[in-house]
Amino acid sequence: MAVFVTSAVATAIVLAWELLGPRRNSFAATIESLLLVAFLALALASLRTFLHTRDGAMLRVDSDGVHLVRGLGWKAEIAWNRIALVQFGPRLVQLWALGTPLVKVAFALSVKGKKGFGSSSIYVNDILYNVRKEDLNEIAERIAFIAGASGARVESPEDPNW
Repeated sequence: MAVFVTSAVATAIVLAWELLGPRRNSFAATIESLLLVAFLALALASLRTFLHTRDGAMLRVDSDGVHLVRGLGWKAEIAWNRIALVQFGPRLVQLWALGTPLVKVAFALSVKGKKGFGSSSIYVNDILYNVRKEDLNEIAERIAFIAGASGARVESPEDPNW
């Protein structure tokens, strides 16, 4: 979020200078226009990442496999026969607040697909996705049971450094 705010402020400054500042040669105007586009792109990219990791995500488990759909239509899907590893339990998560890293222990679920074409992974934790730990634990145990029955490795480490 700090990246978004910083980029948005920088974009506003460049835009104001471009519109209200003194007239310059075309080279300087071109450089300032490129800076404006760069700051704007960075601001939008950081906002999109922020939206992807907040509310609006949906983790679905059905007969085809595990599916994670996040904001703006981003998807990760892993079929049951393509799951290689399921891990769930406490995990250290690094968050950023006002430019300072915070480390918290979250309940996390990680589903990794087999290597090869189209391999994918799904990672969800209770802090970034705003879900109750109990709900995430329940769905993690269901995924672990079904994936374990189809030959996937299942781990539930107590140490949060996995």
